[in-house]
Amino acid sequence: MARKKKTKYEKVAKYLADHPLSAPKNVAKACGCSVKYVYNIRSQSGTPREVFEQEAQSLNVQPVITETFKDNSGNTYNTYALENKPVEERVRTKVLREAEDLVTGDREKEHGEFWSNAYLTAQLWYGYTGYDIQPEQVPVMMALLKIARSHQNPSIENFRDASGYMALAAELVHGESDD
Repeated sequence: MARKKKTKYEKVAKYLADHPLSAPKNVAKACGCSVKYVYNIRSQSGTPREVFEQEAQSLNVQPVITETFKDNSGNTYNTYALENKPVEERVRTKVLREAEDLVTGDREKEHGEFWSNAYLTAQLWYGYTGYDIQPEQVPVMMALLKIARSHQNPSIENFRDASGYMALAAELVHGESDD
């Protein structure tokens, strides 16, 4: 039985299904048709912009116009590519990441386990003030110190350190997490 020869439309549609992010001129070259024909087929099935925007979100990059094409009717079409430039990290993310590095990094090796330091500090503060201070209150009070400093000097380091102390307080109250 003889194979049915694929139509131009079928070739382009299959190529676009297999390569949704291909530039129209590459599709046209691979399928032996005009770029305008590729744009017409693509416009029937939806523009690749949605594909790029969805892909861009998952990769945290921006879609950019790489080529603009105007057909004989005056319709304008764009082709898109993903710019391989990561979106700039937000300040909140940077502060929390740095705080995580501080509380999980080499400081524990240098200063010992935090719960042990918090227990000893609570005892010393009790001896000095006469107030019953619990170990889980120590990082909260240290965070308050950093918050007070942030009013005088609103540096990233004060906010980062306060965040780190609050994370340590949560760990002392709720224990180590298995997740």
